[in-house]
Amino acid sequence: MVVTARIGGHKVFWNEGLKEYRYQDGGQLVGKGVLRDCKKCGKPMKWRDPDPCLGVLPGVAYACCGHGAEQGYIYFHSGVVIRGKFTEIKKVEKPGEGIHNFTPVLEEHQNEQD
Repeated sequence: MVVTARIGGHKVFWNEGLKEYRYQDGGQLVGKGVLRDCKKCGKPMKWRDPDPCLGVLPGVAYACCGHGAEQGYIYFHSGVVIRGKFTEIKKVEKPGEGIHNFTPVLEEHQNEQD
């Protein structure tokens, strides 16, 4: 059985004989402190550092944008988890700025579920 996953949007597989992850598109070793850049934003990724697309988020224990390849998640210290395909990630200067721009997207997804 081959175990596959994604790291930074890149497909990887578990090599049971060598007990290590390798990239599917060339077989390079994953890890040892070195990862490929994020497939979505191109920023460098490092083990145990915050997701480079999101940066440090206040009140968040863990987060991943999905790197354009899969669903992302935001795991808050409160225990709340948000999962989904994040299509827009941007930093706003003032709290609440631009939040109404997202309302039609939310309504569109709610209508799909009805």
